[in-house]
Amino acid sequence: MAGFVGDIPGMYYDQDKQKYFKIQPSSAGPASSVYSSQDVKRRKLRDEKEAKAARDQARQKHRIQQSKLLTEPLIGGALQREYGNDGLEPAKILAGGLVRQGHVLIDEGRVAGGSGMFTIVYRPEIGSSVIDFRLVANGVIEMSRCDLKKRDPSSQNFRLGLEWYSGTMILDRPRTTDVTSVCVHETKQFQATTWLSRFTNHGIMIRDISMDGVDDPDDHPNSQRFVNIGPGHTRGPGVSIFSSTAAPSASNFLFAFGTSVGVLATDKHGAYNTTFVTPNPGDHLEDIFAVEFLSDSPSVLLSGGRRGILSITDLRLPMPPLDYDTITHPSSITHIRQLDQHRLIVSGLNSSLCQYDLRFRKMDPVSTSPVPRSKRKRQTRTATSPILKYPDYHNTASHQAGFDIDLEAGIVAAAQEADEYHPSVQLFSLHGGHKLDSPHAFGFQYKNDTDWLVKCLRFARDTDSGMKSLYVGQRPVIQRYAWGEHDSEQASYGGPSSIESFPTEYSMTFPHL
Repeated sequence: MAGFVGDIPGMYYDQDKQKYFKIQPSSAGPASSVYSSQDVKRRKLRDEKEAKAARDQARQKHRIQQSKLLTEPLIGGALQREYGNDGLEPAKILAGGLVRQGHVLIDEGRVAGGSGMFTIVYRPEIGSSVIDFRLVANGVIEMSRCDLKKRDPSSQNFRLGLEWYSGTMILDRPRTTDVTSVCVHETKQFQATTWLSRFTNHGIMIRDISMDGVDDPDDHPNSQRFVNIGPGHTRGPGVSIFSSTAAPSASNFLFAFGTSVGVLATDKHGAYNTTFVTPNPGDHLEDIFAVEFLSDSPSVLLSGGRRGILSITDLRLPMPPLDYDTITHPSSITHIRQLDQHRLIVSGLNSSLCQYDLRFRKMDPVSTSPVPRSKRKRQTRTATSPILKYPDYHNTASHQAGFDIDLEAGIVAAAQEADEYHPSVQLFSLHGGHKLDSPHAFGFQYKNDTDWLVKCLRFARDTDSGMKSLYVGQRPVIQRYAWGEHDSEQASYGGPSSIESFPTEYSMTFPHL
């Protein structure tokens, strides 16, 4: 059948081949197979974006032209500086210089369900480039110590050498995909791990990490101390735990945990007393995906989740009513980070990434366009007006997408739902909102796998250079990206080479506990 005659049910017209093809059900083969229902959805979305980009380009052509005055060396340079386009943006320079520098290789067969959550703690008292690395996967907390200077830094393929490692089994042995969060209280030297558990007395593990890596653990009876905690029975069965955060050192709490029925907090005085600190939502269950303490007000807790309501709770006061002091985000909230005394950055679903100022909380103007009758009951809140938006952020429905910020460098690292137009991790200017290019990082993804969601990424200081490195979980590896010179001869995930070219003699293998 030659030529396009219109949309035919069950058929897809390929513009390149000028033919109709039958759409195959996804159950008949892999979703990535040609002309499967999932592949056709991707093709149609690509065609729509390409058509929209072509229309926008045609519309903008010859509409706006750059002034010739800006090309003048003297007055043009002064104007560029006044516009903020002087070319000396530190975040842009740092992001453009990120290259792959080392990796932690994990046993791919044992963690096929995901690369796992991990934490990194810099140990300058031991060495100028020593880090403690803890990975949670396959029901085991794997602990190791690495010295970056003991491997050849001139090679981008070097394997982070493990000086020691040990494993602690998590109660229930949760699958890697069931682990929801992991965080470290660096002052008190405790690590909290959360997972989806079917029991009321499980789901949280708090472990003392102060004696990890000692020469003789038998001389330190508290080195393996840990406790398992659950949500209890007060708010019914089936409570899920989604998120965690460490409290500031001046707070009366050790950790806070987001659950499906409110926020739990662990007291740092006593035997890990853990109670709910927010009201019971009752029948209106709200999954809390993000929790954060204010560093300058350690008794103030921020929390947000599926409803898109960022609650501000003062833990010194009696339990306030629901939504007592709030910010309304355009969609479900997945991460909350404090930037300074007044500003917050909040990521969420429907590709919403915004900055808010706690002093100036105004509502967005109400749309004057007619609203269908079927949707009027749902529109009960108006979103708070942000002070800055990140329009290029892409995350439609993944609440476990990784997220972190580097305040010193002014960079935001956000995991995305990767496709032909969006890399698996995108860097943004913290203060400008625009995306930053990292041409030598190849989209921060493993090989050409665009269907894999990066669930954990972290900025971490791992040397005495003053700059932080970016660690990204990519299936069988945790990859380190740092400022450096790109070597085109080295194998890279974005190039034609594969993981088989990397050394495997130091790969992490999990103990049979």
